[in-house]
Amino acid sequence: MKFNLTRPCDNCPFRSDRPEQRGWLGRERAAEITHAVLRGDKTFTCHKTLERPKAEQSMCAGALTLLRGTSRDESPFGNAMVQVAERLGLYDPTTLRDDVPVFRTAQEMEDFHTC
Repeated sequence: MKFNLTRPCDNCPFRSDRPEQRGWLGRERAAEITHAVLRGDKTFTCHKTLERPKAEQSMCAGALTLLRGTSRDESPFGNAMVQVAERLGLYDPTTLRDDVPVFRTAQEMEDFHTC
């Protein structure tokens, strides 16, 4: 897994500025994703890199941006995989761009993706 993406892509499920995508993911899947990223030790692969070999796949920049902006209440332990990547020098959170709006909380994302 690479941590090289700096901004969410145009159809990233973490983007909050795409009203035409409202509900497409579904609340259950959105909750599953946010829980894994915010409260677990899972990465979330960018859908544009899924066809690559595992070692060439990238962590979703939208997921990283949501994780970076969450409170200690929502993500009490952070994400272990992201923390390890940062400590090993594989991820630099300062490279994430702030010019693409993403959901600020898991609840916002889940509400948006509710059909």
